[in-house]
Amino acid sequence: KPVHDEEEEEEEDDEDAMDDSLFALNVSELQQLIKALEQDNSVDAMQEIIIAFCDFVAVMMNDEGDAKIKISKRSVAVANNAAFQQLLRYCVTKLAPRITKILNITMKQKLQPQNLKTNEQFLPFRGLFLKYFKHLFGFFKDVGDESMQRLFLMHCKQLVHLLLSMSIGMQRLYIKKIAKLWSFGSANVRIDAFVFLYEMGKRMHTDNSDADTQDTTQARLKSVSDTPELLQLFKYMYQSFVTVCKRVSPSTMPGIQFMINCLVEMYSLNPIITYKDAFKRLRSIAFHVKQALFTMDKQLKTAAANNSSKQKKKSVQGTKTKQAKLDTVQSIYNWRFINIIRMWSKVLGAHADRNNSDVHLLYYPFIQICCSVLTLTRSAAYDPGRLILIQSLLDLIQASQRSGMADRRIYAPLAPYLIGIINNPA
Repeated sequence: KPVHDEEEEEEEDDEDAMDDSLFALNVSELQQLIKALEQDNSVDAMQEIIIAFCDFVAVMMNDEGDAKIKISKRSVAVANNAAFQQLLRYCVTKLAPRITKILNITMKQKLQPQNLKTNEQFLPFRGLFLKYFKHLFGFFKDVGDESMQRLFLMHCKQLVHLLLSMSIGMQRLYIKKIAKLWSFGSANVRIDAFVFLYEMGKRMHTDNSDADTQDTTQARLKSVSDTPELLQLFKYMYQSFVTVCKRVSPSTMPGIQFMINCLVEMYSLNPIITYKDAFKRLRSIAFHVKQALFTMDKQLKTAAANNSSKQKKKSVQGTKTKQAKLDTVQSIYNWRFINIIRMWSKVLGAHADRNNSDVHLLYYPFIQICCSVLTLTRSAAYDPGRLILIQSLLDLIQASQRSGMADRRIYAPLAPYLIGIINNPA
């Protein structure tokens, strides 16, 4: 008998032995655990089901083998296991409401996860849930099927109050993954991802702005210090938007508009955190525009100084100056910058009628940024970009004029810029 045939038989025997030893839970045992959990609200059954799920995923994610083929065989063995399929289906569809009932988690604790620290039934199982979230993420992080992604997002939404009671690192792990799905997923996945992010943001939000306190400044500082996670959530969503909005086409524009509407809703959660983040973002935009204006002014002075030079030197220097001007203008007049301006005009306008918001103080610097961009260059090639910027300013003015507070209503003279576009030769 050939030697290689004997080796193949030995490998198959080892693989069968490995498969038999991997799974300590069969279908009948799983059904008994589910029955005990559903009918008797058994805490032990809940614990065993979660541990079994983590064990299955741990086998699938095991990377101790030297060869990648061993890992793939383990993954296929787990995925094809009937007990695991039934266990996965139960966990992502029915486990979350059962956990809430068994641990007596109240509605107040669900809406304000920091109150879970007072739930004596939840605290002993915090480590178990941390393990569950870790393995749940490990299983779904590379899943590309739309239906599985939606199940994952809906399951996470049901357990968002438990996730917010976990470590900061675990929270950010989920936020980064789901922000990516919100940016690049299919239409239904993006909606489900935003619902999860919005629910998480609502529970991170500490609303001290409506309280009748004498020391408003201290209350606002406390609100900022109590919600650093909300600031991080805004950061990840803003970065995802900036990544996506640079590619504009008829197929991607509806998705960009959807992301703008989502960010308007997110920034409406906490006006104090919104002001802090908007001030930081607009300051960086203003610095970028200032550098562009400084570069353009320097290039104009250089070109004027070279007018008296020799013709050859003038030609070479003129070519370099022309290219530098083009690069500077295109660093401003691009889809990424224009969509960011569109987004901030919507966000600022959404706070025009809110008594507890100081975001209206950013109207003037935002208008100054837009007006500086409108005067950056006189080339007619950038007139479409100018029209979009003017439309963004009009959206902000329209939102402010609808406000019931007179000090929120603004006016910006845009007629000179429109006349300049009309009179600008093509």
